[in-house]
Amino acid sequence: MLYLKYNMLKIISMIMFFFGILFLFLSMVFKFMSMNLILEWSIIKIMAMDIKIILMIDFYSLFFSFIVMYISSSIILFSEYYMEGIKMMNRFIILMLLFVMSMIMLIYSSNMIFLLLGWDGLGLVSFLLVIFYQNKSSLSGGMLTILSNRLGDGFLILGLCMMYDVMSYNYIYMTYFDNKYMYFMFLILLACMTKSAQFPFSAWLPAAMAAPTPVSSLVHSSTLVTAGVYLLIRYSDCLKFMNFNTILLYMCLVTMVMAGLSAMYENDLKKIVALSTLSQLSLMMLAVSLGMYDMAYFHLITHATFKSLMFLCVGVLMHGYSGYQDMRFMSLKLNKSNFLSILMIYTFMTLGGMFFLSGFYSKDLIIEFIFMHNYSIFIMIMLYIGSMLTIMYSVRVIYMIYTNSLCFNSLSMSLSSNLLLLPLLMLFFLSLISGNLMSWLLFDSPTHIILNFFSKIFILLLIIVSLIIMYPLMKLFLAIHIKNSIFSSFLGSMWFVNNFSSEHIIYLSLSYSMHINKFIDKGWSENMGGLGMYTKLTNLSKFSNNYYYYNMSMYLMMFVFWIMIILFIV
Repeated sequence: MLYLKYNMLKIISMIMFFFGILFLFLSMVFKFMSMNLILEWSIIKIMAMDIKIILMIDFYSLFFSFIVMYISSSIILFSEYYMEGIKMMNRFIILMLLFVMSMIMLIYSSNMIFLLLGWDGLGLVSFLLVIFYQNKSSLSGGMLTILSNRLGDGFLILGLCMMYDVMSYNYIYMTYFDNKYMYFMFLILLACMTKSAQFPFSAWLPAAMAAPTPVSSLVHSSTLVTAGVYLLIRYSDCLKFMNFNTILLYMCLVTMVMAGLSAMYENDLKKIVALSTLSQLSLMMLAVSLGMYDMAYFHLITHATFKSLMFLCVGVLMHGYSGYQDMRFMSLKLNKSNFLSILMIYTFMTLGGMFFLSGFYSKDLIIEFIFMHNYSIFIMIMLYIGSMLTIMYSVRVIYMIYTNSLCFNSLSMSLSSNLLLLPLLMLFFLSLISGNLMSWLLFDSPTHIILNFFSKIFILLLIIVSLIIMYPLMKLFLAIHIKNSIFSSFLGSMWFVNNFSSEHIIYLSLSYSMHINKFIDKGWSENMGGLGMYTKLTNLSKFSNNYYYYNMSMYLMMFVFWIMIILFIV
């Protein structure tokens, strides 16, 4: 039976890879022929409103579909190695397929109703994947994930209700909206910030690390967390028209610095990778807030390629240590696991933006464009600090793993198995070519960046200064951690964002909803509503005339109550 399940994983991986190559070929056709295709199917007509399913097919959606399908095929093939011996393998396969289907629905949707199906599907299936191991930590992370995502779903549903006012659910025609519809775009912005875990909705993303590593690789590279960025790129004209860029800009800068400082303090290897995802998402959102939509899409693609490979390398390392995640007790020697060591160093160097790697092409382009324009000194300093912290915690991880003296037995692992070697090679190849490939595909002509010598050398100084001050800063953080527990709790809880999203806040919100249900749904609405009127009329027919005046007063109170509600609504 297990043999059939693993064969099924190989077949699914091959089918996904085939569809990924098909999407790549179609994206090239649409790009070089400058084609955009919109398909409409009318579902139902309600009065003057025609509810349709609209698919928007262009280069952006097709190429993103290629990235999702290619990465998913590699991760599902890797799952055959990582999830070996798991009894609930059928559930895992079905949930992974549902997750990919929800993301594909979101990519092609150009209609709010169809978009909501993919958006809600991502939140629900991610909850089921986070609680897959069914222990206390996974349940805690799953509850935080589903409640945070449901908050974003609520914002999206409120925006859907507001679109009824314009008798259309199609957001491709929203460029001509008046200023009175700015509340709709604000709700969409909040929904995207929640899904992409921007401040103050950042606590759920590290908590989702309770999921299996193949799930984390898919969720944190190209699917769930990038859904908010992709939707804002689709809403780019409307976002610029409604002038909400400033709010998004400062939230992204705060998220970038917060994630970098927390990653410098963290020792859980998987959480460090999750915090690096949070930092890179804030860089994409920063590019969106400054109007650089092509560059945000560029970094979205390159980040998806090397971050999925990074999670698989971390998963192999954790698997070798029987699921242990504390990197202070891990050791990876270059002479014992050569290929895995090269991949680990490569992914963290790409994350830091090392020259001519895939992350360099997109990150350097965003930073140089920001330097070319006259933005405030506060934005420059925050961006510089966030970029320095990314390089510093990347070097810190490499330094601690490869120079660890606390671990008595280093990992010795053979990568001869095709189940392990093939997915890593597939993602390594995609990560190598993605930066150069996307720079030619997205920008038909060379991008002209005019900087003086100091501004041009500033990015090189960023890497050099980060490498110089990384070791003293590590010692400083360790000394403060030993002496000051307040500072440790501040960084360990991501500037107390985790406390605002902890079980105490969840308990308060659920208890408040319980009281609302008790006093309104089961209290006033039953006594003053239809059931109450039926009960009073029944009592009036049963009892004597002595209760006539009492019942008449109750009817009068109910009449006044409903008149007040009707007047309030009107």
